[in-house]
Amino acid sequence: MAIFVTIEPVKAVYNYSFTATPKVSSTTQVNTSLADVDSKNTHVTAILTLASQGVIDSSDGTFKPTQALTREQAVVWLNRTFKLEKIRSYSGFKDVDKSNKYYEDIVSAYEAGVIDGSQGNFSGGNNISRGQMAKILIEALGLDVTKVGKSPFHDTTDQWFEKYATVLYELEITTGTTPTTFSPYENVTRQQFASFLYRALQKTEAQQVTGEEILHG
Repeated sequence: MAIFVTIEPVKAVYNYSFTATPKVSSTTQVNTSLADVDSKNTHVTAILTLASQGVIDSSDGTFKPTQALTREQAVVWLNRTFKLEKIRSYSGFKDVDKSNKYYEDIVSAYEAGVIDGSQGNFSGGNNISRGQMAKILIEALGLDVTKVGKSPFHDTTDQWFEKYATVLYELEITTGTTPTTFSPYENVTRQQFASFLYRALQKTEAQQVTGEEILHG
């Protein structure tokens, strides 16, 4: 006999307030194209919107949407999308010097508390997991995670990244890889992170509009 289980959605209880300021717009006119991103790609709007404003660059006219995102790429895209607020001084990474093309982006991300590195290294060429991505995105947005609700993701329970994944869920920046899983140890693909960034950008813009309505309404 078949057994049907209904999964009730978890109601959002997080009262969020972004401190990050957008550098780009989610509503800008898209005037770019990438050879390996077509209209059938579910991430196309996010990818092309960010690419048209220089968040995503391409030297060969392609995006490589399913390729795993690296730590270096993640902080570069974040720094190009949001103005990161400095909360500390840069102490330096052993594997990052000033000749690095993305030195300023890495420094900005560190000073904003977005990244910490490990054993004095940034390891920019390493892939970034979904759990790690959740943390750096929430930190970049400047969101308080001391009081959060509960997500339906059973694979984040009691893990260090649980609160970050929960906030992304409550903000509807992610719905998970299934209704009950976030897959925190899987690598984030370039197209997935483009969508996460795009949705986060929309949320910060919505807050700005609401604030302006309160001030001038």
